[in-house]
Amino acid sequence: MKITAEKDEQSQYIVRIEIEPSELEDAKGRAAKNLSNRVRVPGFRPGKAPRALVERIVGPEAIAEEATRILFPKAYKEAIDTNQIKAIGDPEMEIESNDPLTIKATIPVEPTVILGDYKSIQKELVIPEVTEQEIEEVINNLRDQQSTWEEPETERPAQDGDRVEIDMLTIKDGEPSGEPVNRTGVLGKGELLSQIEAQIPGMAIGEEKTIEIERQKPAVAPTEEGAEAEETPEDAEAETPLVFKVTLKSIKVKNEPALDDAFAASVSDVQTFDELKERILSNQKSQKESDAKRKLVDTLIEEAVALSVVQVPPILVHSQIGMLEEDLANRLKQQKLSLDQYLAIMGKSHEDFHEELRPQAITRLNTALVLREIATAEGVAVSGEETDREVENMVNEYSVGAPEEQKEEQRKRLRDIFNQKEMRENLSENLFSRKLADRLIEISTGIQVVAESVSDAQAAVGTEELKSEVIEAETES
Repeated sequence: MKITAEKDEQSQYIVRIEIEPSELEDAKGRAAKNLSNRVRVPGFRPGKAPRALVERIVGPEAIAEEATRILFPKAYKEAIDTNQIKAIGDPEMEIESNDPLTIKATIPVEPTVILGDYKSIQKELVIPEVTEQEIEEVINNLRDQQSTWEEPETERPAQDGDRVEIDMLTIKDGEPSGEPVNRTGVLGKGELLSQIEAQIPGMAIGEEKTIEIERQKPAVAPTEEGAEAEETPEDAEAETPLVFKVTLKSIKVKNEPALDDAFAASVSDVQTFDELKERILSNQKSQKESDAKRKLVDTLIEEAVALSVVQVPPILVHSQIGMLEEDLANRLKQQKLSLDQYLAIMGKSHEDFHEELRPQAITRLNTALVLREIATAEGVAVSGEETDREVENMVNEYSVGAPEEQKEEQRKRLRDIFNQKEMRENLSENLFSRKLADRLIEISTGIQVVAESVSDAQAAVGTEELKSEVIEAETES
């Protein structure tokens, strides 16, 4: 038996096994015996028929195939032992030659990653300033949430800023058609059809107004030069405006709370309005810093991957494509749609879809592999003690606001939830991602990053999914 092995550029070993004629003949004899146990040979008990008779019944190809099946396990083991090949999946086997019998085996192995000089990537962490306008926007949003809508103190016509309720009745050929459609919207906010909204200011409650709306004309297909486009019934209908009889049912005005200390205390755990502004400023700064870090880290990762050489076996790419496909199938399921239905709508075959996913799958794999190598090179890891502290941080975060008499019980329940295997792994992975991101920023900018608190880390990878799991676990308990 002769064995050769060479590694290709896709992290696969191409192994060729040449079988000696004497070994092949011996294997064919055993193959005939095996097959005689599985096929009926008249006049002979199972396993007792002569080789020539079995070969005449099943054919020489079946004998050769069974002989190869017998020979391959031993040959494969010798090949990987001799060449110290660490396979990560089953080999693909094919007969490359019959004279002499040569078996070709393609064996996937661990990806090869040659890191580029990621430490040469120098960037600046740019954190935008928080503007007064941004603080005002947050305050106005909070104010909107606390506002109520009430009837005007005195009767008056509608005006911009009012929330109005209207009935819209379609008029066709001068006659009412169908039932009135009820709509509500704030004037000036674009919440109603623009041509109708423009006519409502000045109307009184109970007043009716006939409003025409120009239809949007359909696009006209180009015609040959000199030819006139034929007018279709649809074209003629498009020239006719839509007519509605609009009745103003109600007018409400916004009652906004005063921006004072009482307002501040109602929307946050502060005592004064100035403290509220300081809290908003602090939160906005933290958010901008987190956003800037995330954007910088994305750039650093992209450039680090571009500088590196990654060789990934096709089996891993195929597996990643399957995961991406499964992710989409799960999202479609929430919309009551199957993957087959989606592909039919898009006019794509599964094969075409897989090819579309291939670049994304390769990018994901390359990114994960490069980050793994950088983490190893930089000694980034998460200990059990660090995960324990993260569990306690999350328990503290989620138990805020619990009634004092229930706090200990809730903390115990939360601790049990976060210490479940899958939840604990998620916390550890999130913490690892944050530590690696911080290290990348330190290398690139020279700035030592202060570890984020749990609140600041809410945007970390998987945190939203983590919240969903906590809610689900608490519901089940």
